Amino acid sequence: KTGVPRQRKDSQTNHSRQLRYALIAYFQILEIGEILGVSREDCDEAVRLFKRFADLTPTLQKGSVETLATAALVMALRNAGRSRDLDDFRDACDIPSRDILQGIKQIQQAFERPHTSITMGDKAAAAAAAAAQPEWCKFAATGAR
Repeated sequence: KTGVPRQRKDSQTNHSRQLRYALIAYFQILEIGEILGVSREDCDEAVRLFKRFADLTPTLQKGSVETLATAALVMALRNAGRSRDLDDFRDACDIPSRDILQGIKQIQQAFERPHTSITMGDKAAAAAAAAAQPEWCKFAATGAR
């Protein structure tokens, strides 16, 4: 036994997992950004958006991190007025467009849920995501892959 209380150890494990997921997302965003010629500022904004989302979502799963990171990049570009076609992202990372759309919806839903510690940045991200939602729905309606 290490003498560390069980709750603290679980908390440390969760923190380590969240950190690992943030790193995976960071490199996913940078890789896709480089492939698509996205500016570093937009990539940094996507990383911040992913981190805010991850902070609001304690149950991230390893398999979905890349998809959610890609969705955060899509959202950051759209929020900055530099949107790209979902097929560009699909081709750059080999994640189906429908999965990217699902990731976008997950991020939107996380920001729409009431949270006691929501910040102004989170509110701005949620407002921007909500404003762009009809555009994303058009992708879904046209049979995004």
